[in-house]
Amino acid sequence: MNKMPRYAAVMTIAFFAALGLPGLSGFISEIFSLLGAFRTFQTLTIIGAVTIVLTAGYMLWVLQRVFLGPLPEKWNGLTDMNGRETLMLVTLAVIVIFLGIYPSPVLDLMSTSLNSLAGVLQNTGVPGMMGVH
Repeated sequence: MNKMPRYAAVMTIAFFAALGLPGLSGFISEIFSLLGAFRTFQTLTIIGAVTIVLTAGYMLWVLQRVFLGPLPEKWNGLTDMNGRETLMLVTLAVIVIFLGIYPSPVLDLMSTSLNSLAGVLQNTGVPGMMGVH
């Protein structure tokens, strides 16, 4: 039985965000990377997408072994997070969920510099940058 339910819940959100689950902050970067790479590097992008599925299996296995298995005897003295730790980690979890649902604040911050970078790359003739605006 898990003696740390609050910590396990926050870590589950962190694991799922790292997997790139839709609705969490990791999804936006993962999907944009795959969509952007697919046009030029189709084979490598497909390999990358397959490795995401393999990574999901591994991370779920780790989550199960760490938080859902029997507690070893030497860890019986562990306690769940205190109030301060809960406040800090729940705040981060809320940010992860918020940016997964509404990524515009971060994307808007990056858009000017990314458009400038795309313009520079297009002017230098980098392969795969034709048609980027």
